[in-house]
Amino acid sequence: MIMLWRGLCILPLLFVSGNCQFLFPFLHPFNNPTHNGLFGGGGDIERNAGGFPGGGFFPIDNGGFSGKHNNDGNDGKDDDEGSDAEKSVKVVDGSADKINNKDKAKDNVETKYKGKWELFTKNSGVSAMHLVILTKIDQAVIFDATVWKKSKLKLPGPPCRIVEGTNEQDCFCHSVPLDIETAKIRPLRYILVTLNHDTWCSSGALDVNGRLVSTGGYNNGSDTVRILDICPTCEWQEYPGALGNGRWYATQVTLGDGRFMVYGGRNFPTYEFVPAEGQLNAKNQVFPFKFLAETNDPVENNLYPFVYLSTDGNLFIFANNRSVLLNPNTQQILHEFPVLPGGARNYPASGSSCLLPITLQPDETRKSSRLRS
Repeated sequence: MIMLWRGLCILPLLFVSGNCQFLFPFLHPFNNPTHNGLFGGGGDIERNAGGFPGGGFFPIDNGGFSGKHNNDGNDGKDDDEGSDAEKSVKVVDGSADKINNKDKAKDNVETKYKGKWELFTKNSGVSAMHLVILTKIDQAVIFDATVWKKSKLKLPGPPCRIVEGTNEQDCFCHSVPLDIETAKIRPLRYILVTLNHDTWCSSGALDVNGRLVSTGGYNNGSDTVRILDICPTCEWQEYPGALGNGRWYATQVTLGDGRFMVYGGRNFPTYEFVPAEGQLNAKNQVFPFKFLAETNDPVENNLYPFVYLSTDGNLFIFANNRSVLLNPNTQQILHEFPVLPGGARNYPASGSSCLLPITLQPDETRKSSRLRS
């Protein structure tokens, strides 16, 4: 594994995706998502979809929501600082470390301050199934699934979203930008309505211009590409049918040239490049990926695979307990790594992953080397 860490670099991209609870198919009321016949086939997964039953909701204030930065009134004082008798934490080069690294670190700072939690806002209006920081405009975009049809914030006025397959109106907001300095929010719409294509357990990333490009989701959102630009008043633009396969619980990754690829998702052991805005992928632009079919199991422990861009332009892909190095342009697996002991790590086993830095100690000589067996 040492060569793996030396061969990979940290991809400075975080797409926070949470709240996607997974229950086994016999525990939930949803059928398998079907949008234009996309789902069903392509793998040996049960046709029942994963999900969780909706619970109760808090009362709605009919749009009278006002987000304000909460001040707890303690003037920045920490009520939990602890006594002098408590063991202090040694901070080495900005990281908490109880190991004595005096011989290796230039600056050692001791502190008894443990940090504290601060309530930024009492209510964001929308549950943060997904939260993405738009760094160029200092806003956090929060968006939730639309399948529940409720939130703590109503749209400021008509028109409302028409729930797919019904005449029911959904007049609740499912997406808000939150100012990370003031905590102010505003409802986001798709053209004249809120998000129209379900983002439940979708994926996404920021493009080279700082825009959010979101892919996939549940039901009618499974093959959708969404784009949110970075102007203060920008709204969602949605392109249903842009993806060649449905992508529910899939992973989106940024390549070295700025393009996006999206891997996997329920019932689809495949991958594809994310098309340019307004374009649609044809079926022949979707590539079968035997590795994802092989890593499927009765609990589907290959969803949201871990995908990282390697220093050589290839992709490190981990699913279940196996990992490979893939050339995204030739669709060839260049190397398969040893099986990781201890069972599945990614969703729904719900592990997490990160890449360690090439330089682990301050006095190391940084070396660049290609990944090899």
